[in-house]
Amino acid sequence: IQYIKQRKLWKYISYILLAIGFHYTSVILLPLYFIGRIRRTFWDDYRLGLIIYVVTLLGGAYIFDNLLIIIQEVFSQTPYFNYAPNLGIWMMEVHSGLGVLLFNLIDIILIFYSRRLIQIYQKEGFIIYYRFYFLGILFANIVGLDMVLARVPFALESLRFVILAFCLDYVYRSWHTQNKYVRFCFCTMILVLLLVFVVDINNGSAGCAPYFFYGF
Repeated sequence: IQYIKQRKLWKYISYILLAIGFHYTSVILLPLYFIGRIRRTFWDDYRLGLIIYVVTLLGGAYIFDNLLIIIQEVFSQTPYFNYAPNLGIWMMEVHSGLGVLLFNLIDIILIFYSRRLIQIYQKEGFIIYYRFYFLGILFANIVGLDMVLARVPFALESLRFVILAFCLDYVYRSWHTQNKYVRFCFCTMILVLLLVFVVDINNGSAGCAPYFFYGF
C-alpha cells in the first residue's frame, strides 16, 4: 500500500514478484497498483457500490457458472492444472450460516459509510484500502465457497477488518454527534464480532484448539 501511495511502481512490482515466488495467486495484485492510483472509479460512489455488491451477492452463483468454462481453461494452462477438476465444488461445511450473513451485513454497512471515510481519511490512503477490499468482496461473492477459488480473494477480503477499524475510529471520534441507533448498531456489531471470534477459537477454527496458546 505504501508504494502505491508513494507512486513507487518498480518497488511495488518487485515485492509482488517476490510474493508470486511463494504463491501464484499473488499475481492478481499486480494490476491493483493502477487501480489504487486512479483518481476516481465508478465504485467509489457508495450507492453504486451497494448495487454492485447486492447483485454479485444474489447473482454470484449465476455469474460463476457462466464463467466456469473460461476459468477451467485458464487453470489448465497454469501449474495448478491439477485443481481444475475441483472447480465448481463447494465447501459448504466451511464458513457458512449466520457467520456469513453477519459479514455480509458488515460489508453493506462499510460500503454505506465509505463516502464519508474516503473524505476524512484521505491522508491515510483509505481509498486504496477500500478499493482493494471492495474488489475482494465482489470476487468472494462470485466464487462463493468454491474449493479452489475461494482462497484467491482472501488477502483482499481480509482488508475488511482494516476498513472496519477506520469506520469504528470515525464513529468513536464523532460519538457525541451520532444518534442512538448508530451507537447501538456499532456496539452490537463489535460484541457479535467478539463472540464469533471466541466461538471460532472454541471450535478449533483454522487449526486452533480451544484455549491453546503458543508455548503452553
